[in-house]
Amino acid sequence: MDVDRLIVNTLQHLSKERPWMTARGIKLRINRLYRADLTIDDISDELVALESLEESKIRRSKFPSKKTLEELWGHVTNVGEKEVPPSDKTNHVDLFFEDEIAKLDIEAPMCFLSHSHKDEEAVVRVGKEVAGLGIYPWTAETEIAFGDHINNSIREALEKSKYFVVLISRNALASRWTGKEFIGAYMRFDKVILLFDTSDNGQMILDILDNRDSTEPKFAPDQPQPPKAEGQFAPQIREKLADAKTVICLDGEITNPDERLKPIKASAVPLAKALKS
Repeated sequence: MDVDRLIVNTLQHLSKERPWMTARGIKLRINRLYRADLTIDDISDELVALESLEESKIRRSKFPSKKTLEELWGHVTNVGEKEVPPSDKTNHVDLFFEDEIAKLDIEAPMCFLSHSHKDEEAVVRVGKEVAGLGIYPWTAETEIAFGDHINNSIREALEKSKYFVVLISRNALASRWTGKEFIGAYMRFDKVILLFDTSDNGQMILDILDNRDSTEPKFAPDQPQPPKAEGQFAPQIREKLADAKTVICLDGEITNPDERLKPIKASAVPLAKALKS
C-alpha cells in the first residue's frame, strides 16, 4: 500500500472551504476507504517525511485544531505554498540561554517552560533563572527546529522533564498550545507550577477567579469590549488552584488590596523554592 500517495490524495481532495485535516482524520478516512489498519503514528511519520521533501505538496498549519488541539495538515492546492521563515529568525531565543546552558551539567534535570510565544521577554528572564538553579530550561523556541513534528517534540519533552512551569499571562490564556500543554501536565507531573504575570497588579488573576474573559485587558465602559479569545483555558486554571499538585508563584509583587487576592498571595512561593522543594 502506497501510504504517501493515499495521504496526498486525501488532502488534495479536501475542499478549499475546509482544507485542513488532522492525522487522526486522515487515518480514519484511509482505513475506512481502503480497509487498511494504519495507526496515527504511521500517518504522522509519513506526513513529516512528506513535508520535508524539497518540492513538498503537504503543509502543516501554523495553528492546531480549535476542537482537539491536534496539528492540522493540508495540500498546497488548497492552502497555498509553505512559508519558510528567514534563517536569522529561527531559534533566536537560544542566544539568550547560551551562556547559562553551557554551564549546566549534562545530567541536569529538565524544566518544561510552557508559555505564549508573545511573551518572549518573560520566558528569557525565567529561563535564565531556571538555568541558574542548575536546571535545563526547555522551550519550544530553542528546542523545536523548523520542520520538526511539533506534537511529538512536545510530548517527548514532557516525558523527559522533571519540572513543569507555565507562564500565565493574557497572551498565554489565549493560546491553544499553552492550554494543551497545561492540561497535559496535570496528567504527567506530581507538581505543576503556575507562574502568574503580575504586570497588571493582579487584575488578570481576579478575572480568572471571577470567570471573566482573562485574555484581554479591560477597557472603559464606553469603549467596545474585545471578543472572548478562542483557546482560553482560564476555567481549568481556576479549577486547579486548589489542586494538591498546584504550586503558585508570582512573577513580581501584587499590591492590589482586593480581598480575593489574599489567598493567592499567601500561598505563593518563590520560583526557586517551588523548583527545589
